[in-house]
Amino acid sequence: MGNVNYHIEQQSDIDMDGMAKDAYPASTDPGKVAKNTSSVIRYPGSRTQMDQCMERVFIVGFPRSGTTLVHGILAASDVVLTFPETHYFARRFTGPIWKRMLVGRRRQLDNIIAIIFALRKRETMWKKINPQLPDSSVDRFVFAITALALEEEKSVWVEKTPRHLYAIDKIQETSPTATFIHVLREPVGAVKSYSRATSENPKDWSGKVDIPRSVKRWNSDLAQS
Repeated sequence: MGNVNYHIEQQSDIDMDGMAKDAYPASTDPGKVAKNTSSVIRYPGSRTQMDQCMERVFIVGFPRSGTTLVHGILAASDVVLTFPETHYFARRFTGPIWKRMLVGRRRQLDNIIAIIFALRKRETMWKKINPQLPDSSVDRFVFAITALALEEEKSVWVEKTPRHLYAIDKIQETSPTATFIHVLREPVGAVKSYSRATSENPKDWSGKVDIPRSVKRWNSDLAQS
């Protein structure tokens, strides 16, 4: 993977909603991927070292466009570390200022990182590297996940949060060599799917989004890219 931005366009004749459900193979069970049992934790000492030892990939795009499917395809690789959506950078750098300030607290970020380490059965490692991590929120996240990937002998880690499309500039401040994959789906299908999903499961989507608002979000996301 090189330092480029990818746009993946999804054709309208493929059932993205159905395929996404089967995107994650059983081999990505976090309890089965740990390979490095050494007590020595490898940790990037600088951004330069991090750039040399680790590829970082961020999958972004309009909801219900196939980001989960792309994430699952990459997760099938033995050299890739993946984890659930964090939403951190979108919440930290977009939206009302009072919400940004709440999410900007170090405790909030550490809770997110701790969950990722726990999913990989690495709670002890998290306790060890926590004091060594930078204070800056973006640095802290990137260095922590890179250390985790190195511990599991991975050369790439992948984060998938669609709305991080709006935080690319902030992410690039720490990870100028990161790869961003922007997934695009045929707009009519994407808009309908997004509106339907939020209507059927509003609690999972922070409320319902009708078709006009879904169209507005699509146009905003496309302009952002």
